[in-house]
Amino acid sequence: MPHIMTIFCAVIAVIALVFFSFQQEEVPKNLLNDKAQHSIETLNPNNTEA
Repeated sequence: MPHIMTIFCAVIAVIALVFFSFQQEEVPKNLLNDKAQHSIETLNPNNTEA
């Protein structure tokens, strides 16, 4: 019986890991505006990406 409980707990843990790995984090609105991108560019002038 203890082996069945161990397997059951392991299956629940794997399901929870898969479920939470696919959850998307909410991005704050202030990180999506142009000012945030501009401040990142001014902090890193060696960045060659456009």
